[in-house]
Amino acid sequence: MASKLTFDVQAAAVQAALTKYSSKPMVTAALAALGRVIVNRVRLGFRSGLDPYGMPWAAPILREGQPLVDTGRLRSSISSAVQGNEVVVGTNLIYAPIHQFGGVIFPKKGKYLAFPRRGSAAGAKASGLILAKSVTIPARRFLPLTGSGQVQLPAEWAASGLAAMYQALKL
Repeated sequence: MASKLTFDVQAAAVQAALTKYSSKPMVTAALAALGRVIVNRVRLGFRSGLDPYGMPWAAPILREGQPLVDTGRLRSSISSAVQGNEVVVGTNLIYAPIHQFGGVIFPKKGKYLAFPRRGSAAGAKASGLILAKSVTIPARRFLPLTGSGQVQLPAEWAASGLAAMYQALKL
């Protein structure tokens, strides 16, 4: 119960400081600190293969290894930026939403999607193609968003973010 009390006290102190200090650098520093915490938490999810709420991601079907970490490009693209009085965390990769929310993909050109067939042994070279008219991608939430796109920070993330903001405001 003490952690909840600490969380509430920090939240009130951070809110009071943000209201009191209209100094743009102070607010920017606090929001940047929150952004760094969220980016780090998202990247930890990639490392562990868990969504922000602790649920494991569905295993890959066409390859072995960690879900969402084939090249590492998606994980590396997660960033934060302070825009006005908000912090924006996310990625600019066009394929990120299908992994976050799941869905069905269809070929843009031609009748089929084509995927390299992987050998059964780790590191085996592709031997032919798999053709499909559509593929269902399961949702693998890596950002703390609901299906409607609303932010829903897990309690541990919110507490860490508030602590970072508290430190940034030097309270």
